[in-house]
Amino acid sequence: MKDYRATETDIFPSEKDINSHKAEVLKGHRTPNHYSFIHERGSHANKEFRKAFNNKCAYCGVNELINSVQLFEVDHYICQSSTKLSVDFDNFDNLINSCYECNRHKSGLDINDNYLDILNPKSNIQNVFTRSKDFNIIINTKYKSDDYILDFYKKMKFDHNLRRLDFLILSIIDLESNTNKQEIKDKLIVLIEKLKQKRNKMII
Repeated sequence: MKDYRATETDIFPSEKDINSHKAEVLKGHRTPNHYSFIHERGSHANKEFRKAFNNKCAYCGVNELINSVQLFEVDHYICQSSTKLSVDFDNFDNLINSCYECNRHKSGLDINDNYLDILNPKSNIQNVFTRSKDFNIIINTKYKSDDYILDFYKKMKFDHNLRRLDFLILSIIDLESNTNKQEIKDKLIVLIEKLKQKRNKMII
């Protein structure tokens, strides 16, 4: 099954690939509070952290070709207000590259223990959601009758048209980068810019 966060050429990395960047992200830092330096925009750690996720939001898949770097944040998958006291909230393993929209919508959500593995964006969320033929993010058949998954889907606003538009733009960017004919490239670049302008006017 194809990862809903990936286009034809712009993949979303596996959990193994993400973890392979860990040493470089933490390079030069000894503090156990990884969040304290990873979230600093412009820092080596922050750049390497985003690179670990292929510069994509781990929830919706939007990347830095659409969203400004300034609109990406470091999310605590298990939120800091969680009652799961044994969790090292600020450790690399609990940190997720997230776009501003997804981080705000997820904010404060204490994910049920039974769904921590299922909804984990590093390892399994791609099995819960998929893309429809018209680019919408939808819930996979296996989870359609699961009320908790449905609530998460709505809270994250995965059904919003912005998610569809983002994937459309990324797909056209793919097409433009893989086209050798300059006339076609020029037309696609114009189209991309128009769609980005439309995106900037959308509120989610």
